Amino acid sequence: MVTEYRADALRFEGGRPVAAGDQRLAAPTRAVRTGSGFWGLFAAGEDLVLVHPGGALRGPAGDVRQRVERMLADGGLDAEDHQAASSFLPFLNGDDPGAAEAVPRSRVREGSPPTYWVSGTMNSPPGAAPETTIEEAERGPDPA
Repeated sequence: MVTEYRADALRFEGGRPVAAGDQRLAAPTRAVRTGSGFWGLFAAGEDLVLVHPGGALRGPAGDVRQRVERMLADGGLDAEDHQAASSFLPFLNGDDPGAAEAVPRSRVREGSPPTYWVSGTMNSPPGAAPETTIEEAERGPDPA
């Protein structure tokens, strides 16, 4: 279920929305400015809030995505707003990336974090003598 907020239900401070209705908004996950106004995606507990120039949508990612797709299909957006709305679709998949099993993971995520001795070579400053020596180069011929 998606809750819709009209533009007059949004409160702005410093050019950024800080509330949609009674819902306080933190920093946006993604934000775009167009000639029509501000577009921004905010986390709100388990839901997302997508602020757009005409108001805001609040609900689960998949439901908000369906509304955005409808906005795009209706043709009521100019080219700049159409591009802005489209740019939010990858963030509205509604899937859980942590549940995906067929994707590469970092080594830290696959197993226990790497360990080493505090006094080991990875954590020791280099010695006073350099490991390699630098030899002075011979001077080349003078350009004529």
